[in-house]
Amino acid sequence: MTRKITACLLAVLVLLTMTSGTMAKESPNVSVQSVSAGPGDTVAVAVKLSDNTGFIDISLEIEYDAAALQLVKVEQNTAVGGNFTTSEHLFQQPYVLNWVATSNNTFNGTLAVLYFQISVEAVGEYPITISYYKGMNGDYIDGDDVNYNQDFEPLHLTYSAGKITVEEPETQITVTLGGKTEVLSAKHALTGQICVAGYRENGQLCSVKFYPAAEKITASVDPGAIRAKVFWLDSSRPVCAAKNIMM
Repeated sequence: MTRKITACLLAVLVLLTMTSGTMAKESPNVSVQSVSAGPGDTVAVAVKLSDNTGFIDISLEIEYDAAALQLVKVEQNTAVGGNFTTSEHLFQQPYVLNWVATSNNTFNGTLAVLYFQISVEAVGEYPITISYYKGMNGDYIDGDDVNYNQDFEPLHLTYSAGKITVEEPETQITVTLGGKTEVLSAKHALTGQICVAGYRENGQLCSVKFYPAAEKITASVDPGAIRAKVFWLDSSRPVCAAKNIMM
């Protein structure tokens, strides 16, 4: 009886191990890298393949907001091998990337790098989506007409979009006082006022002066001040941390 119980337990363990291995297996995935940049920048965005089970055809479509982003260059990774083709023009949307091999290609890593020029007016998040190539008439079937292995079996690709996050640039205000300078910096419009407060050696406030916010300000304090504290205020609220200037 003990031997039978042990045999049953071993059989269950083997079955669980096989099931666990099957569940752990992941589908191949093509993804677009997410990056951050500033308005007017040119950024590189990688298109990557992972968990590749082997392909002889991969055909992909890339879409993005053409009002904020301009595709200026596409650079293939020659290590992928096979025959690489793209859309005829960089401005075409969706933009097509295609790789064709003569036998199962098991490459994993960066397939290509897309270079985008960001509009100077862009701020926020701009998705870059990726999917299978749907053909001239939009009737291609994923895994049948495109994206299959050497046995013409579907790759069962999954797709992960990326994005370009365009961060609002910081505004800088340079305050010069007594031959010394401090820079106030914040992601804020060039509005409000700069307050310059002068203090005597005993810590007593001796002067307060206000200047309209500008890129460069030449300030002054009353005689007798040994230091000054510089504030950037908008609607009486601080825009950023105050700075100290020693006289």
